[in-house]
Amino acid sequence: MEHMKKIIQITTIILLSVSCTNDEIVKRTEEDTCYLSEYTASNSESFTFRMENNKLVETGYGTNSSPTNFTYDDKGYIIKSEGPNFEEKYYYNSANKIVKSETYSYGVLVERREYLYDSDGNIRKYLASFNLDQQVQSYVEDHYEYKDENRVKTISYVYSSDNMNKADSVVINKKFDDKKNPYNTLNYSYSIYDKNNPIEITYSGDNSENNTVISYTYNENGYPITYETTYVNRTEYPVVTGEYKYTCP
Repeated sequence: MEHMKKIIQITTIILLSVSCTNDEIVKRTEEDTCYLSEYTASNSESFTFRMENNKLVETGYGTNSSPTNFTYDDKGYIIKSEGPNFEEKYYYNSANKIVKSETYSYGVLVERREYLYDSDGNIRKYLASFNLDQQVQSYVEDHYEYKDENRVKTISYVYSSDNMNKADSVVINKKFDDKKNPYNTLNYSYSIYDKNNPIEITYSGDNSENNTVISYTYNENGYPITYETTYVNRTEYPVVTGEYKYTCP
């Protein structure tokens, strides 16, 4: 089950860090002839990405996992991703904005994600439901605030079906650089990343151990090629480093 969760994480990285969206499929600019093909980190995490004909067709987690593959509709939007023992389906509204995704394990619905928009087309509320096949379900509800096409503030609630009290929340604030986010090279049709890269993330209350400062080095096109994340309130494994690799067809 843990392995499946890691694979599903690949297909939902964007969905968990959504910024404003457009009515049309995201298109890379002419200078973005290269795309992100691999991400590795010193904590042993690694993700791979493969594109064909300007579409993301395959992602992978680690070195030994089976890949996740994507299916598109006639308009070029991702409608399904499939991996070992799981399937995720995506649903759009009339403006071609994602409104819901559902994850199935061995044919049983286990997770659901829903998105609500404001009049400007920004996702303002995100609701994720987990363990839908269990007696007790868990939920994450996020509310977003934006600046310069980046999600600068999130108010996040975590609760369960046996305790629906949403009084406790975590406030997450982010600061960004002015460089390009590498995930925007992947042309995901069902969501868009933040425009830039986070350089500082702070959490309220007891979650302050997750406070981070992030630094990058960049290539000539303005995309990061390495990063260093420092958890300012941790004494054990306080620093994680990583690398971004690109493929230029």
